[in-house]
Amino acid sequence: MQNGPNFHYYLEITRLSDNQERNETKITNWTVSYYELPVRFPYEPYLVTIKSVNSVGEASEEPPKIIAHSYEDVPIIGVTNVRVEAGNTSALVKWEFENREIDKYQSKIRGEFRGFKILYWEQNNKEFTVSMKVISSAIVANTSGTEYMSQVDSLLFGVTYEAHVAVINNYFTGIPNDPVTFRTGILVGPPNILTALNLETEVTEGQQVTLACEVKSKPKAVITWFKDNSQIISSREGVQILTNGSLVIQVVMTTDAGDYTCRADNGYHVAYASGRLVVKRKSHLNSGSNVMMNTLLISFLACIGKHSGR
Repeated sequence: MQNGPNFHYYLEITRLSDNQERNETKITNWTVSYYELPVRFPYEPYLVTIKSVNSVGEASEEPPKIIAHSYEDVPIIGVTNVRVEAGNTSALVKWEFENREIDKYQSKIRGEFRGFKILYWEQNNKEFTVSMKVISSAIVANTSGTEYMSQVDSLLFGVTYEAHVAVINNYFTGIPNDPVTFRTGILVGPPNILTALNLETEVTEGQQVTLACEVKSKPKAVITWFKDNSQIISSREGVQILTNGSLVIQVVMTTDAGDYTCRADNGYHVAYASGRLVVKRKSHLNSGSNVMMNTLLISFLACIGKHSGR
């Protein structure tokens, strides 16, 4: 026999996290394509070694080794802060998820992350009307931050729905959030900019300026400011975007001059308001003259005081 008498394989697995959990089994029928070995932890990396053995001993060549994961299980982590912004026949579903769990060791996803599943149905009629939409992991990979959203289409007008969102891996769907109720048929219009910045605002450098952008919108609009087509980050020192949407520059510099645009986005429509900020340089001549006049006045009064004292 080419492989020697009593030829067989030994399949050995070792948990990589601590090398403590080790299991092996003897394989005498090498025509079988797969074997199952018991493990204690779901979706953890294991070192798999396949040894060739006969009556003489183990093969002299280094046995093949691979890294594999144990079985998947139901995710024990869910999404948070689920809310729905309904339109006439569609709804924008938003939720938050701690994406650090995606690549975390011993992740609560308990399997390969495959995305999210949105389930929605007509209220009090779930048994016959439940529908599903899957948000793939590829879409999630292109999302920054911890907030996710997806639009559900082809809903009935004027109907009350319920929806929830769950995490999914290759084989299982996690425990969803409590259902969120929403009703279609709410006509969503563009944001209404109640108070907008002037077409041209003129200030002197060193002053504080407020560029107004107060918006009324349902659903609530997200306000973004741009200067010369570049987005303004409110974390910049001396710059603040107020809760009412207005932009405040604490100490204006000449470099702040330019064209400003306020963008209001409610998820369905976008509205804009634009204006120009003109910054005048502070006149140093006047301030110098004032200092000179004050100095002359003090000197003059001092002279009067000396003269009166004689």
